[in-house]
Amino acid sequence: MLNSRMKKTLIIILEAEGYVTMQSIADKLNVSKRTLLREVDSIQKWVEYNGGTFVKKKGSGIEITGDDDEKNRLLGLLKSEKSDLIFTSFERGSVIKSELLKTEEPMKLFYFGRLLDVTESTISNDIAGIEDWFNSYGIEIIKRPGLGIILSGKEKDKRKAIVSLVLEQIKPLEFMDYFKENKFREINATAVKERINKSILELLSLESLETVLCLVRNIEDEMGYAYSDNAFVSLVVRTAVMLKRRFIWGQQLIDYEKREKIRRDKIFKILVKWINENPSEYYEDIPEEELLYLTMYIKGAKLRYTKIDNKISMIEDFQTIKLVKEFIQGVEEETGIYLSDNELLTFSLIKHLRPSIYRMKMDLDIINPLLNVIKETYPKLFLAISKCIYIIEERENIKVPEDEIAYLTAHIGAIIQKENKDIVKKYQVVLACTYGIGASQLLRANVEKNFNNIEIVKVVSIMDYKLGRVDFEGVDIIISTVSLEDSEVPHIVVNPVLKPEDILSVSTFLKAYTPKAATGSIKKKRYLADKLKTLDEYSRIIRRILKNYSYEKNFKAGSMKEIIDYSSSLIGRNPEEVDILIKAFAEREEKGTTILSKKGMLLLHCRADISMEVCLKILSLSNPIELKQGDEQLIDTIVIMVGPVVINQKILDTMSEITRSIIASDFSELILSKREEEIEFELNRILDKYYENQVYNL
Repeated sequence: MLNSRMKKTLIIILEAEGYVTMQSIADKLNVSKRTLLREVDSIQKWVEYNGGTFVKKKGSGIEITGDDDEKNRLLGLLKSEKSDLIFTSFERGSVIKSELLKTEEPMKLFYFGRLLDVTESTISNDIAGIEDWFNSYGIEIIKRPGLGIILSGKEKDKRKAIVSLVLEQIKPLEFMDYFKENKFREINATAVKERINKSILELLSLESLETVLCLVRNIEDEMGYAYSDNAFVSLVVRTAVMLKRRFIWGQQLIDYEKREKIRRDKIFKILVKWINENPSEYYEDIPEEELLYLTMYIKGAKLRYTKIDNKISMIEDFQTIKLVKEFIQGVEEETGIYLSDNELLTFSLIKHLRPSIYRMKMDLDIINPLLNVIKETYPKLFLAISKCIYIIEERENIKVPEDEIAYLTAHIGAIIQKENKDIVKKYQVVLACTYGIGASQLLRANVEKNFNNIEIVKVVSIMDYKLGRVDFEGVDIIISTVSLEDSEVPHIVVNPVLKPEDILSVSTFLKAYTPKAATGSIKKKRYLADKLKTLDEYSRIIRRILKNYSYEKNFKAGSMKEIIDYSSSLIGRNPEEVDILIKAFAEREEKGTTILSKKGMLLLHCRADISMEVCLKILSLSNPIELKQGDEQLIDTIVIMVGPVVINQKILDTMSEITRSIIASDFSELILSKREEEIEFELNRILDKYYENQVYNL
């Protein structure tokens, strides 16, 4: 019987034109020439047994003679022939990793030799080759003479290694197929891959996946946001790993000082509530330690741009905004590229860094599947950002890994590549990406840069596509990072970071495809009413802000309570509204006071159900007061903002623009100057420019 390597050798010979040398075959298969020479007699016997002619010629190599029909006949026989499995060193390493991670008992080399059909000396070499991989997770391979080998390391480090191994071997799309069909449908499956997958999938509690899916989706619904595809799959995998490792429950996974904070977290409460309301054998007797640890990962998972009405307000992200501004300035100095006025970059980095900083502070692993691609594609930018990363590390007292640096490179690389052009686009295209926000933007920037005949209608996740949540009406083509086998819309697969061959493939694809007639004009007609409605709402919000704006001066205050009471009386139109505002301001301040220490300014904001709906006030104190934010801070100006409790993203975005101007421009200096007429004029200018941007971008 032929083994899998012999079959690959035969295919190379049959597809060659004329003679092919053993050395060239060995190079293609990444094996030694001596290994092939040991197998060539068996290959020759198979060819001759099946009626073929096998020719060996000294100095030229080997050839199977015959016309195309004869060679195709042999190829057909070869594909139907069963074969013994031959694993590469990398494939054997994947199996050995998974087998070692399954148990807490020593395992003998003899066991691995029988499992993989190789000698014990080969297994020893394979184990030496995977030691660095385990060491990168803080795990050591211990060799015990006479007993075998065993892993030594913390339980949480072993789980990090398991998740990394699973996601390295089985791609998110395969898990999405499982979610959809409740079975693994192998994509381009081979017998070797099936064997590896079987070993790795045994690290997960597959039978519990249905309940795990329900749990993660409940978290999304309760919190009002959605995770990126990779984050969603990663959370499901982590939970399935946790349930599989029931035999190890009871170990410490979290530092004692972090536990109480996690217990108070909303996600922990949602998690406990769901488990109590959905009793299952899988979650029976689960320790609190495991739930706290899972909460950390859920809280630190990456979000994606969906359910936009529930985006977190930039008003509530002052510390992250300041950090992002400093970081962008550092990148500017290192690269010589001006980025400070790019609001898309600022916003995307704020959204990205919030959960990422949390993950790093909690010592949660960050896995970027595009790390090597980004490093190879943007070596200079990656190096520049690596030099600036100290800004984040020093401010947050964390160590930023390479995977996170690659994410930041993707965000900034997307902005640098993006070119603003007034072009007439002909093809209506949807981008489908399985990675996070940064990779999606990078793909979009690459497509827009290289194709002036493409209009990107929307960027969607593969998860949304798989679950049928995307409307493809009027769409000509899908450009996707993975194959969409059941797509009714023509699609082409590209790398997340476009390579020259991708650009050629897309160009060739477009030339062979005729776009739908009048698609652009139909879309403009269909969306014009929505566009005008949106602009009307922005206009109403801006008019309301200007109507409710006032500058109050010479108020004497001695405490934060006095400031809150006075501010509430300025805004509330009756005693009931005043009480509502006092409570809302107090609750918001309990989460942390927002002080611009270098400016001597306090940003006081809240959400409250009042008749004004949205308002802006500036309060100038007659005497500075001291407020604590670590050190004592002198404050003499208060900027007061109020928005509705029911989230209105357009209101939040408009108020965020004012906040951004205060933090990142000279508007704050003007406010501190107490020149009332100039302050009001500048506020009008900021809102006017913001409205013009909405008109342009819609």
